[in-house]
Amino acid sequence: MEQFHHLTHSSLVDMLAEYTLRYSRLQKEGGTKEDINTCLQTIECLTSEIQLRKEKMIRESTTLNTSQFTLSDE
Repeated sequence: MEQFHHLTHSSLVDMLAEYTLRYSRLQKEGGTKEDINTCLQTIECLTSEIQLRKEKMIRESTTLNTSQFTLSDE
């Protein structure tokens, strides 16, 4: 997943859509097993990267909200 760290969130989503479409075409038109597996692996990597970023954002948001409550209690 290191290969996707430099991409923006919107680029990741665009690539996910592109590879999902490509995968569907390969399934429908009878692509090679290698091409289909490559698409699936890329889709899994993109999905994982998006999920990791989502979890990180939630953790950071939770940490920020907790800090705000601690500061306001003082």
